[in-house]
Amino acid sequence: MICLGVDPGQKRVGIALGQGELAISLQTVDRSVAIQEVSRIATEKNALRIYVGKPSSLSGADTRSTLDAVEFATALQAATPVPVFLLDERLTTKQSQRSLREVGLTAKSNKAAVDSESARLIVELAIACKHSCGESVIQSA
Repeated sequence: MICLGVDPGQKRVGIALGQGELAISLQTVDRSVAIQEVSRIATEKNALRIYVGKPSSLSGADTRSTLDAVEFATALQAATPVPVFLLDERLTTKQSQRSLREVGLTAKSNKAAVDSESARLIVELAIACKHSCGESVIQSA
């Protein structure tokens, strides 16, 4: 199954691609063009699902970032026929920063890399749960 992972931030949005058991970082785009770019990539790659990271506090409570991710996912779902799912992604940014440090890069000077790496980790989460995780943005009637 081909899917996309999306890590929406205030300024930048990381995008990653999942195919089979492989997850790769694709790119980071400016937030102002992210909906259009994710929609374009989903169509181009024939993605069957899009996973948007939904950050929560460690206790599981919603934060401003949580609400922002839900708003982003809702807008994305309105812009594409591909089903959009919200996926709990607590600590992916910290994990991404750690991964970059391990290869000698600093998160501060590689913010775009952190965003796309976080998106890749979202795809890995989806693959690990065999695409049966996350909550659909489309509400059941």
